[in-house]
Amino acid sequence: MTGSIVGTRAGTQVDIKESRVINNAEPLKSSHIKNLLLYFGGGLFGGLILGMAIVAIGAISSSRLRRRDDIAYVIGAPVRLSVGPLTRSRLTSSSGKNRKRDVERVAEQLRRTLLADSKGRDGLAVVAVDNAQTVAEPVVSLALSSANLGSRVLLADLSEGRHAARLLGVSKPGVHKVNSDGKYLMVMVPEAEEIAPHGPFRSNSSMAHNAQVDQALAAAGTAADLVLVIATLDPAFGGDYLNSWAPVAVAVVTTGESTAERIRATGDMVRLAGVRLDSTILIGADESDSSLGVGSPEY
Repeated sequence: MTGSIVGTRAGTQVDIKESRVINNAEPLKSSHIKNLLLYFGGGLFGGLILGMAIVAIGAISSSRLRRRDDIAYVIGAPVRLSVGPLTRSRLTSSSGKNRKRDVERVAEQLRRTLLADSKGRDGLAVVAVDNAQTVAEPVVSLALSSANLGSRVLLADLSEGRHAARLLGVSKPGVHKVNSDGKYLMVMVPEAEEIAPHGPFRSNSSMAHNAQVDQALAAAGTAADLVLVIATLDPAFGGDYLNSWAPVAVAVVTTGESTAERIRATGDMVRLAGVRLDSTILIGADESDSSLGVGSPEY
């Protein structure tokens, strides 16, 4: 055993003495820029794939509607206008110009609905479906342009947040005379606890027949050439009071914002109130959507 160990050591010593370096060690060439590009590029690509997967799965599994035909079918009224997003953007000036153009297009579509329904009193209810803050600006634009043309306008803000009234500088309940750049109009804001505020006109609803209407509101409604209402409807309380404000309504829906049940309930509440749901306006329309927004052949 000892001899074997001694022999192994001797052989190892001979190998060490006869060994030599073939090639000297040199550091491998490495590019810091290449490593950064690979790191960030790989992360960007992986994040892109993951994001697309999340969006695709969410779109498939979500009950929120995006297509014109689906929205028209569910709410029971055709989509007569589709525009881009109306939210303010700080990215580019061009996007701001597009947003302003789309706000004017929505206001003009609402005006066309009024002109087409000129029989009887001039009144229009704009029903915001989960997007009252977005809808407020075109409604105010229509009110101001109508006042500028000489119409006596009563704008009633019955929506959540009272965003339209706030755009005109009104925050307190009541009927207020507003001067905006020389354009005068009346703005009505209900009390915070008033869930179903009744308007100045006679309604088909028995509840509205018995409702006490504020004298200032009744006077403003009688004097007005145009009654413009922005409202949000809650299924818990219904919308029977809507008929005491206007005979016709337009629903405004934002793409992917509301569920099918929410959109259908809004259309049903408008019709149950005895108000004719003329049409729907779609905000943030998907550019890949090629459907007409008719919903069914009956339209």
